[in-house]
Amino acid sequence: MTTAVDAATRLLSSIEGLELLDYPEPEQCCGFGGVFAVAFPHLSGAIGRRKIEHLLAPGPDLVVSPDMSCLLHQRGLAERGGIDYPIRHVAQILRDARLAGAAGASAAAG
Repeated sequence: MTTAVDAATRLLSSIEGLELLDYPEPEQCCGFGGVFAVAFPHLSGAIGRRKIEHLLAPGPDLVVSPDMSCLLHQRGLAERGGIDYPIRHVAQILRDARLAGAAGASAAAG
């Protein structure tokens, strides 16, 4: 079964010049889970902070995900912890790559 993360990884890996980094426990949830975060805020926060540590371990320029709610949860936790946490949705990266490719193509043709 292909997951949203598998599909996003496949799409992102097709972008020339983009390096995907491995990080510990990629299968681990971000801890948000909608009602879970409301019912168990301390547990949700602890899970999210662990995910942040893992995602930042390899030193990425950006943290990218196909799930905006996960990114916003992590970003909020990071900001409250004084951690710089640059995020982008996978669609933003794909859009930027397409625009850069289109700009390059028209510049080469001109």
